[in-house]
Amino acid sequence: EWLMDWSWSLDGLRDFIATGIQSFRDCDATALAAVACLLVLFVWYCYHVGREQPRAYATVNALMQSAEANGMQNGIHKGIREQGRYLNSRPSIQKPEVFFLPDLPTMPYFSRDAQKHDVELLERNFQTILCEFETLYKAFSNCSLPQGWKMNSTPSGEWFTFYLVNQGMCVPRNCRRCPRTYRLLGNLRTCIGNNVFGNACISVLSPGTVIAEHYGPTNIRIRCHLG
Repeated sequence: EWLMDWSWSLDGLRDFIATGIQSFRDCDATALAAVACLLVLFVWYCYHVGREQPRAYATVNALMQSAEANGMQNGIHKGIREQGRYLNSRPSIQKPEVFFLPDLPTMPYFSRDAQKHDVELLERNFQTILCEFETLYKAFSNCSLPQGWKMNSTPSGEWFTFYLVNQGMCVPRNCRRCPRTYRLLGNLRTCIGNNVFGNACISVLSPGTVIAEHYGPTNIRIRCHLG
């Protein structure tokens, strides 16, 4: 039975090819010329598209070849090459723990105008953030370290943090307890996310707490304190 089905399939294919050839012979010269032209145009189009870079990729290439982008790339490469200089024990004005980008302008404190949109957005929503914080803080009346809070090491006193974003990763359970604050973070234009340098948290210091002097992980971010 299988051999008969296979034979029938071959006969059907042969009849189909024969019909196609006969139809091709019956076409007039004009129709054949039109089909030939369309086939040539299609082949040319495929060849042209295959050789051309995608528009977005070409735009990125053009951007990365600009003088500003080249300067940024050179700075990053320099930072990678010289990490040992900043991560060793020698005294240094800046000595971040993870990555240092050389030649980046810095100052002790940045003006609020440096991130005006985000600063004003946070200030306008201060009461919203405060309300959610006060609800969280009530849990300290029942235990010394409520769920979601972290105690940090200090020479004296107590320092607690409640992370919404920790090293670029959202903390879902904490974010669900501060939904409006978390949504607010999504409206910030320059909030760092999806990489190890991104953090957003509520920080609480008990009276008399002293935090030891320390360096941050990098000099390529600006930390904003709202209180």
